[in-house]
Amino acid sequence: MQKCQKCNFQFSWKTLFWSILLAYKPIDCEKCGTSYAVTGFSRLWISIYTVVPLYIYGFMVAPRMPFSIYIDIGVMTSIAVFTLSIIPFVAKYSPELIPNKKSPLA
Repeated sequence: MQKCQKCNFQFSWKTLFWSILLAYKPIDCEKCGTSYAVTGFSRLWISIYTVVPLYIYGFMVAPRMPFSIYIDIGVMTSIAVFTLSIIPFVAKYSPELIPNKKSPLA
């Protein structure tokens, strides 16, 4: 899991999970205050990682199995919960660049 690059503080699973679930909300280090944002490449992998297993089951496996719709929904829900619980271990954060508030022309 991700650690702060400045002070080596370990971010909690819960903090990373809610950051991703709330539209990639930036997180701040509790120890030194450095702000981190999910990298663009990581956002792409998170999207692929959550959609592809559901797509494979929903369009390739489920039509070939004689399960009821309730079992299919249960399996797809289980897949979604599993992939969402692993995402904080996969996501990569980088220090967020905060623009200088004072303009040199002002």
